[in-house]
Amino acid sequence: MSNTDYQDLSAQDRIIKAHISIMRSKQFCMFAGVLSVGKVIVADNHRGNPMKTACTDGRDVTYNPEFVKSLNQKQLVFVVLHEAIHKVYQHMKLWRNLFKENPQLANHSADYIVNDAIVIADPNGEVAQFPTSIPPLWDIKYRGMTTKQVFDVL
Repeated sequence: MSNTDYQDLSAQDRIIKAHISIMRSKQFCMFAGVLSVGKVIVADNHRGNPMKTACTDGRDVTYNPEFVKSLNQKQLVFVVLHEAIHKVYQHMKLWRNLFKENPQLANHSADYIVNDAIVIADPNGEVAQFPTSIPPLWDIKYRGMTTKQVFDVL
């Protein structure tokens, strides 16, 4: 599929293509099962709140269609993996109190953990690459820490 053909795909079809790329990759095929859990929603809001990128409630994943369209395939794979790993790590459930205390800081803390897991599995970006449109929340200094430990540092 050429880049032009990829540009013509709907956001929903791009997400499906990202799921297939993940399922076929040796680095991330273990997440195939979690990709089938919950709904994939393409909308510019989550529960009535504006949403610019993507998010999960721990089960369903919502993607902003314009954000999806702005990404190349490897960047979208990164975003899909990012949301899937939040689900795998049960961030919304385990750190519920942190999210109640300071939602943005809790989300950033969890993002550092998730993004590092992707970097560890795919250090050369063969399958997944950070989106360039948003600052990557990744720093090796948080490697080995829990979301709560990162939250306390931040």
